[in-house]
Amino acid sequence: MDFSILKRLRCDPSITIKPADKGGALVIMNSKDYMKEIQHQLSDSETYRRLDRDPTSEIVVRISTLAKDALENQIIDVGLSKFLIKKYPLTPVIYVLPKVHKSLSTPPGRPIVSAVDSVFSPLSIFLDRVARPYLQRIASFILDTNEFLIKLRNITVRDSSILVSLDITSLYTSIQNTEGMSAMKNALIELGFRDNQLQFLLDLLDLVLGNRFFLFDGVFYTQIQGTSMGTNVAPTYANIFMSEFEENVVYKCSLFQQYAHHWYRYIDDIIFIWEGPKELLDQFLVVLNTGSPSIKFTMSSSFTQISFLDTLVVKKDGRLFTDLYRKPTDRNSLLRYDSAHPITLLDSLPRSQIMRVERVVNLPDAKGRRLEEMIERFRARGYPKQLLSQEVSRLNQQIMPQRRRNQNHGRIPFVSKYGTHTQQVKNILCKYWYILRDAYPMIPEFQSTPLMSYKKGRSFRETLVKAEFRHDTGRGPFFGKPKDGTFPCLNCSCCNAVIRGESFSHPHSGKKFKIRGYFTCNSMFVVYLLKCPCG
Repeated sequence: MDFSILKRLRCDPSITIKPADKGGALVIMNSKDYMKEIQHQLSDSETYRRLDRDPTSEIVVRISTLAKDALENQIIDVGLSKFLIKKYPLTPVIYVLPKVHKSLSTPPGRPIVSAVDSVFSPLSIFLDRVARPYLQRIASFILDTNEFLIKLRNITVRDSSILVSLDITSLYTSIQNTEGMSAMKNALIELGFRDNQLQFLLDLLDLVLGNRFFLFDGVFYTQIQGTSMGTNVAPTYANIFMSEFEENVVYKCSLFQQYAHHWYRYIDDIIFIWEGPKELLDQFLVVLNTGSPSIKFTMSSSFTQISFLDTLVVKKDGRLFTDLYRKPTDRNSLLRYDSAHPITLLDSLPRSQIMRVERVVNLPDAKGRRLEEMIERFRARGYPKQLLSQEVSRLNQQIMPQRRRNQNHGRIPFVSKYGTHTQQVKNILCKYWYILRDAYPMIPEFQSTPLMSYKKGRSFRETLVKAEFRHDTGRGPFFGKPKDGTFPCLNCSCCNAVIRGESFSHPHSGKKFKIRGYFTCNSMFVVYLLKCPCG
């Protein structure tokens, strides 16, 4: 692979590369069109507002004060107090995922705020962990496709039954803060939180919801209402809000009580069965759309079949059957067999996908076709025919892989990113491991070679796709003319260690040197000064 091609693609300012919102495709867009779409969304004054400065330092102070007070009042312990305060936070950035399943020429974008390692990241992780148990108490809650398939078992329908799916328009950005906070408060109370603990959690949530700032093209914005997709607590927050909406609006509606059955929801996607006239179904949609000033629904209905998640639900002979559902814009995103991944992983993928067909497809006469289509997709990605035939044979004979006993107890894991050098590293370790084994015979962990454990390496997609967008690649993360000095690029893990500034001092003489030019983590042909954190 010529990596210079990757570099040119990554650095080409005329194009922007993003994964599609759904379907697994990689989308190459004109940067002007991409910027136009984000600017169109940011122009919504009811959702976003422009800021005149970076609010990070002010928010760090507020979080530190809140954590300190909670520690002094024995609401939290020292460990949690330290966890909530991010010492070197990254700046959140916004990007959009093109919805090519809605339009190939001018796809609308799903806004995502990349808040990984941001000042709010610890708060969001903590709040999600605290509130998530409430989801199991929600009657309509669907965790995934497997749970949905279980709920469909033994459901009987009539010829007049209507299959209905609802989609909530822009749920995350539409939730009003007062309604969302009220729903979260009720959920936390039901989970058993009271008094100081409850108030502390609500204060944390208020910080997250009230200061959703991010950077785009060198300009800071804040989100006025809703929550940002990309923050850890967002799905839980949206689920809890919708649960309260269902309790207050949906379940109390007389039309729902009389005609709606088997109402299931996966965040903002809903499916149910309507046993009444189509005209009353349209009236029910009107009731839903007037239940909250900010939440709006779109509806699809059919007497024969409806799509939900990655399944197609089909009504036949008084029962509900399921088939795999693929959008016309879905692409073959299976791993290539010649990609740099452990062979054990590659060989196990056909089994998992074939088992997925077996699990999802129970529509008569459809399973054979879906297996053939799955095999063809694997063949197109270079998988050996013998491997695929073996897995199909295993399925037909109902042979399940035997669970092996764990024989790796006590072995030291050697964790590394998988790459072209991995086998060489393994060979060297195994060849010379006897040195440790013979030198320390009393240490049990040294008597066996290490257990090779692999993390995912950086893929071509991850190399080409960047969260941050800059209209002018020469600009830094500030307003106006670029300054001289060193600055974080705001797009890598090294940013945490970068010392901002226009100068540096010699560690021994104290002589000050001015930095002539603008430099970031991405700068090349420069000498890096490493400074020990202890001074």
